[in-house]
Parts: sequence; structure tokens; C-alpha cells
Amino acid sequence: MTEKECRPEDQFLWEVYWIETQATGASGDCTLLAWGDLLSDDRDDWYVAVIDGGRNHKDRAELKSVLTGEIGTWRIDFLIGTHTDRDHIGQFPALLADEELEIDRVIMRDAFAHLDVYPEYEPPIPEPHTASAGDFTKVAIARRLYEPEVGELFGGALRVLAPSTDFYRELLPSIFDLDVLMDQWERFGEETLAIEDAPLEPKLASARYTPPTPKAGSADFDLADETWSDDQLGSGTTSASNDASLILLFEAPDGKQILFTGDAGVRAFERAEASFDEFFKRERLAAFQLAHHAAWGNASTELFDRILGPTLGSQDAAETEAERLNRCCYASTGSSDRYHPSFRVTNAALRRGWHVIATLGTAHRKASPGFNRQNSRFTETINRVRFEPRPLN
Repeated sequence: MTEKECRPEDQFLWEVYWIETQATGASGDCTLLAWGDLLSDDRDDWYVAVIDGGRNHKDRAELKSVLTGEIGTWRIDFLIGTHTDRDHIGQFPALLADEELEIDRVIMRDAFAHLDVYPEYEPPIPEPHTASAGDFTKVAIARRLYEPEVGELFGGALRVLAPSTDFYRELLPSIFDLDVLMDQWERFGEETLAIEDAPLEPKLASARYTPPTPKAGSADFDLADETWSDDQLGSGTTSASNDASLILLFEAPDGKQILFTGDAGVRAFERAEASFDEFFKRERLAAFQLAHHAAWGNASTELFDRILGPTLGSQDAAETEAERLNRCCYASTGSSDRYHPSFRVTNAALRRGWHVIATLGTAHRKASPGFNRQNSRFTETINRVRFEPRPLN
């Protein structure tokens, strides 16, 4: 299918399934996006992207159920890992080993392609090289990674906004220790693993930084009530691993946009200012993924003003605007995660005239206006988050 064949507005449909983790007490990310002539029987007339793969085998099973039961395909055109945290790519090795699935391209940042940023590194890079530590290296066993460039367009509609190669290289030494990378390559690069039986590695990101998640009783946690007019957000500072997240912008021919953020923090958005200025249009945004499961450490008032718009004068005005424009923020959260979503973050989105949906362990669907699948088990309206004047997270 050529790009021109994908894009006629009278044939172009899109749908997003926000598939949340079934893990207890934790959150994760898995999003399925389909676009093109979705009513065509010819599979080459439309695309499917899976952005992150969930946390556990139940998430993978739900993804396959949506892929085959709702959309009607076993083929994934683009399997995209936003970054290397387990709750995002932990299921990639099993997905790649699944003989029922046809996966055309794996898109991720590749730490092994940038080892020269480590002063102590001595070439050559192991061959064939495709990935980095832990779960990431297991992905390498199965597939060569494709590293995208900022501005690159996939399937005529899904564009990469961040991070740039320079920014990723700047972050990399704070994400992985070189010795750990090389040890993991030696372990996994020379073994053939039974993916389901392989022991999962502990998180291998460097322990040089602890994300500032506010918890009751800590010095950075304010239990004060919130008013409608004032955000209680921080600086949006998060880990290097999170800031290395791919930020993706989907744009339909009618101009509607959807922004996928992984776990990116404020610094990641600031470093992507040029690509946002070129491609992002706030007035066209129909859906926005609240980064890191709507974590307090990934948001700031300045960022939300830039992406979601200014605070509206009253709660009634905000709800009217959200309903009129049918626009939603999505927080990918587990059903019993104490800290996600942060109600300080969801309050800030509500103030700006957006509906907020927390997945809470249940998949949600958003699609082209009027595009409904017969007998679909998914809805756009459940698990809406309301304004919380006494947020406890």
C-alpha cells in the first residue's frame, strides 16, 4: 500500500484501543492504533501499530483478543517501544516469539548503536547488534530494531516528534551502565531462550535518579485542598529513561491529532520544541496520553498550558467545552494502583476543558466520529475521572 492509497479522507478511518495492565497494584502501557480504509477486506489498505506491549501475559492476551476479535488481523505493521521500562516492553519478547502474529517492523531506540557515548567503551560492537539490557536484549534475539528519526512518518499518519538522536545520546549514560549492557549482551546474545520460561531481569536502569513521586507524609507532598483555578503540579522532572520515550503524533486527513507520550517528562517536551512547533496543532488535538500513567512527576502547569490549553473559568465551562469538542485525556492505570493516576494531574486536565479517562484495568476505544464496530465490547465513556478537591496523590 502506498501512502497516497492510505490517505483519501472518504476512505480513511482510525481507532485507538487503550489496553491496560491486569497486574495487581501496578500500571503499564499498551495501545493499539489502526488507520486507513478499515472497512476494506484487503489488509494492505490499512495499518496497525502497537505502541508498547503491557506488563504481563494477561495484557498480551488482551492485546491479541483486540487485534483479532475487534480489528480482525494477526498482522502488526509497527511494534513500537517507547522506552525500555518493563511495563512498556516487558511483553515484546513473547510477542515476537508468538508464531500466530506477523510483525513487520520493530521501532525502538537502540542503545547498542550508540555505545561510543561511553568514554570507556572500546569497539567493536558485538554483531549482530540490535538492542540493550534485560527485556530489551531479549527483543534483540528475535528482531533487528529500526531507529526512527524526528519527523519521520509511518503509514502516512503516525509521526515521531521526539527524542532526537542527539538528546537520546545525551541521556543514554544515565539510563544504562556500560558494564551492565555488555554483560546482558553476552548473556542473551549467545543463548537461545525459551521466552516464556526465561527469567525476567531486574530493572537495569541506572540507580542515579529516583523519580519524585509524591507520597503521603513526604516533604514534597501537599495535602492542601485544590481550588478550581490553581494547579498543584511540580516541575515535571522525571528519569532519563522516561525522558528517552518516543513521543508520537497521529494525524488523520481531517486534521484530528492524537498525542502518545510514553513516560516523557517536561524536559523531553522542551527538547522537542522544534518538532512540536512544526507538526503539533493544539486546536486539532482529540486525544492525549497523560504521560507515565498520569504521574505527578511528569506534568507541569507550563506543559499543560502548551498542550491542553489554558484553565477555563469554571467547572461547568470546562465540562461544556470537553463535551462540545469530544476530547479526552487518557491515563493508562491498573485497577489497584495507589499512585496512578495522580488526581493533581487529572484535575489539571479537567480545568482545561478535557474529559479524563483512567483505564483502571479495562480497555477503552476511541475512533473516527461515527465509526462503530458491530457487537464491540468496548466503550468510550466508562471510568471518567471527576474533579477531586481533596487529592491524596
